[in-house]
Amino acid sequence: MNNQIDIENFDEDEDIILPDTICGELRLILFITLRMIKLPAERKKLYIELKRQIYFYILWMKNK
Repeated sequence: MNNQIDIENFDEDEDIILPDTICGELRLILFITLRMIKLPAERKKLYIELKRQIYFYILWMKNK
C-alpha cells in the first residue's frame, strides 16, 4: 500500500486526510492546532477545518 500523499493534487480546503490509526489522527489534530497558534489570522478557517476533520474521522471509523 502506498502511504504517500499526492502533493500536486492535494487541495487543503477540499481534501480530508483519514489516518488508519488513532495515533495518526491525533498527530493531524496536533498539527492543525499548532497551525492555529502560529497563524492567528487564519484561526477561524483552521477551526472549521479541525471540526470537519474530527467529524469525518469519527464517521469513517464507524463505517470501517
